[in-house]
Amino acid sequence: MNTSIDRHLKIVIEIPRGERPPIYVHSTGMSVDTFEQYFDLCGPTMNALNVGGYGYYAPRYASLVFKQIAMRPLQFVEKDKTEEHARTKAALEARLTAFYNELHRLTFVVALKDGRWDMVPVDDAKAMGAISEEEYSRADAALVFFTCASQSVPPDQVEGILGGLMLFNSRIESLSCTEFVTYLQTLMKDGSSGKSPASSPPSSHGQSQTKASEPFSDDSTSQSSHGARPRHTGIAFSLPK
Repeated sequence: MNTSIDRHLKIVIEIPRGERPPIYVHSTGMSVDTFEQYFDLCGPTMNALNVGGYGYYAPRYASLVFKQIAMRPLQFVEKDKTEEHARTKAALEARLTAFYNELHRLTFVVALKDGRWDMVPVDDAKAMGAISEEEYSRADAALVFFTCASQSVPPDQVEGILGGLMLFNSRIESLSCTEFVTYLQTLMKDGSSGKSPASSPPSSHGQSQTKASEPFSDDSTSQSSHGARPRHTGIAFSLPK
């Protein structure tokens, strides 16, 4: 039976923090119209990752390759042509900034505070120190890979391309960030009563999803109060009705 992959997907990246509760980065895929403004950067990025021998580790290097490709036209401008070089560099950097502004507009950090899960725009989370530079760097790489890959391949190939995200504690969801926060809160309540989650998070398309790793209740609550923490289950794809 032929099925199609819903391209309005979201990515959730779990960032473990040892004995402390993890944080999550949730991002919604760019619209087709927005993506098409950057097709000449996204396509070459995917090609470079494919032929460059990155393999399943490609998601870790996607943002670095993307930035390298975005600035590539600068190499064709002679450095001794100071004004032209500066003007070209400024234009390329402005375009790169515009891409990241849109990516960040769609991205939130989900963290546990005072016993409740809350969502904060990623730029605010960075400014508050809620996510470290190293944590952001790894999340940023996965976000760029997700953005470039999800629109670059035929629908029936999306699962294979995005499978590499599994190595980075990432999975594909159809839940909005608000729905995901609600789900985490429900998991925490179930866990505090000694119950294990009985089902996967509800899909906004009516399909089942791979369940998220069970969060801790807070820094001072032991893991055992929620039962055993389930293993990360990888990638789940939402299918349209």
